[in-house]
Amino acid sequence: MHVNKATSWHIEGDWFDNCSCSVACPCTFAQTPDNGYCEFVLFWHVRQGHYGNTNLDDLSVVRVGQWEGDMWAGDAKGVSGVFVDERADDRQTKALQQIFSGKAGGWPEQWAGLFPNGREMRGVERARINFEIAPELTHWGMEILGKVKSWA
Repeated sequence: MHVNKATSWHIEGDWFDNCSCSVACPCTFAQTPDNGYCEFVLFWHVRQGHYGNTNLDDLSVVRVGQWEGDMWAGDAKGVSGVFVDERADDRQTKALQQIFSGKAGGWPEQWAGLFPNGREMRGVERARINFEIAPELTHWGMEILGKVKSWA
């Protein structure tokens, strides 16, 4: 949980990421990505959560993009776009943007700090996000029909 000066928030749920790097992903071991860049899909499903008094239960967020350089050495820049669950109302969409952009503090803010050379946001769009995470974690994936599909 993180308490921002303006708004408290808390989320619990599931997440996964898939990227263009080899397995095991070099960033897991604080290394530069394969070929100097990483193309990624990050997925979060909030089982339970809130942003102030805005309920975020059962909503999903997907970030797609690319970053270059060594984020662990403070030499990275990136570009991305975000898809927010189409079931989110305007308040929920804004709350999810605040959290996952890092503007609400906590670990997303720390993550944003790893990109001192810039982190360009190309847009936020609502979408129907279909996902599956096997109970035994043998496979997981998500799809936004006609836009992005990521399975492992």
